[in-house]
Amino acid sequence: MSDRKKDANILFRVVFPLLVLGGIAYVVFNPNLFNAVKLPSAIKDMGVSSDALPKDMLSWSELEKQKRYTDLDEALKQPNDVKILDLSGQHLKHFPKDIALLTNLQILDLQNNRLQDIPNEIQNLNKLQYLYLRKNQITKITPRVGNLTYLKQLDLSGNQLVSLFQEVGSIVALQELDITDNKIIRLPDELTKLKHLKILRAGSNALSELPKSVTQLDSLETFDISRNTTLSIRPSLELVGKMKNLRRLEMRNMGIVHVPNAISHLSNLKNLNLQGNKLTETEKKELKKIIANVDVDF
Repeated sequence: MSDRKKDANILFRVVFPLLVLGGIAYVVFNPNLFNAVKLPSAIKDMGVSSDALPKDMLSWSELEKQKRYTDLDEALKQPNDVKILDLSGQHLKHFPKDIALLTNLQILDLQNNRLQDIPNEIQNLNKLQYLYLRKNQITKITPRVGNLTYLKQLDLSGNQLVSLFQEVGSIVALQELDITDNKIIRLPDELTKLKHLKILRAGSNALSELPKSVTQLDSLETFDISRNTTLSIRPSLELVGKMKNLRRLEMRNMGIVHVPNAISHLSNLKNLNLQGNKLTETEKKELKKIIANVDVDF
């Protein structure tokens, strides 16, 4: 074989595959690709293949390439083309019902407004994947939000909710739910229907106990119950100790003086945040012994 043919053979058998693999690695590991469009998400298609979506719905990477509309009137000029609508921080007191005309909408950001309720019209946005309602004054959400079966992320943090609508269990694609900083007394049993739920943030509420059903949240990896100062610690941790797939548990500022041994049952736990509690140095040392492989923040 001539030297030229040998070089060509090496190029196609060795160099070209390495370049292809390198390109894949760049796409997978380069975080800057996810920062091209600044959207308030922590999910970015966690574990959900784009093949599972209908053809007219987009993956996270595809959504980042779409135009981000910040004016509803402009969006209504071409309603079928709008995939992202960002009306955050616009002092809205009422949910703009014309949003329901944007039937291809997949990201809706209404955070930092003055909304008090979410009306029935939202059910028309049946392709919605990401819904951000953080920091409003919401006291009521229509149960028809449960019709948003493709919704992956729902942020209701910083509102005035005293309960979570039972129909949340119908949002079967939901992967992240944030209800931090509300007035919620109890987590509904219907959460167990969310088989893809990976992140549940329920800190700064009025929880007095956790329902036994939390042990059935088999996909949950991150659970935040921080600053629920009325929560019964021992029975709650006994239940949490049965959540076998938890990787991160946050229990900050809860007045905890002792962590039961049940915490050692969390074989997949990687991080435990106990900042702002009342553990003595002796308690901290004992805890580190029983969960030696866990990164604990005191």
